Amino acid sequence: EPVDPITNRVWAEALAGVTTLAKVGRWDPDKRWHMAIDAVAALRARGERAVLLARGWNGDPAAAAHHDELRRHAGQVGLDWVRCDDGGDSGASLARALGAAVPRSGGVVELTFPIAGPTLQAFYAGSTLTLANSGFEPFGLVGLEAMAAGSIVVTGSTGEDYVRPFENGFALDTDDPREIVRSLDWLRRQPNRMEAVRTAAIGTAERYRWSTIIDRLWFTLDR
Repeated sequence: EPVDPITNRVWAEALAGVTTLAKVGRWDPDKRWHMAIDAVAALRARGERAVLLARGWNGDPAAAAHHDELRRHAGQVGLDWVRCDDGGDSGASLARALGAAVPRSGGVVELTFPIAGPTLQAFYAGSTLTLANSGFEPFGLVGLEAMAAGSIVVTGSTGEDYVRPFENGFALDTDDPREIVRSLDWLRRQPNRMEAVRTAAIGTAERYRWSTIIDRLWFTLDR
């Protein structure tokens, strides 16, 4: 379903002038959060006001420890880390809350509350890029959900067979955060590229509707 145009406009206004990299996932090394943080640091180093909008969660003590490690790493590369503890009850209110929370020079904004449904959809659609850059995924559902919202997605190199690089998104070949930055640079090189990739992403997601997938699954299992 399309994101409400008014909500899209609020996101554009609340985060104007900010390069926003969105990421949702567990605090786990396999999710390559370090890579996301370092990509923001690289953008900031060249003068951009960039921010990682991070919705992570702690499933166990190891995840909590990794979260603490990531906060230390962000400080080591010169990024402020702030918390956003209340995003309101809509995509528009979330945009305003995040816009107010972004540090003046960029950095990391941690969302400390769950987001789902239309609010999560707006979160994906309103961000410059969605990072689904895990080192390993059996099937990357987050990337596909973000594409359905019209986001430009950067995935890892496993499990996201629906990504056609430079057409409907990007698939990383390495652990180098500069690969994320180069993807963004390619998009900006021509004014129509971002919209073209977003449109192609939505078209791809259309082919993965649950009704179609379930029909294929039953066909496979019906022996």
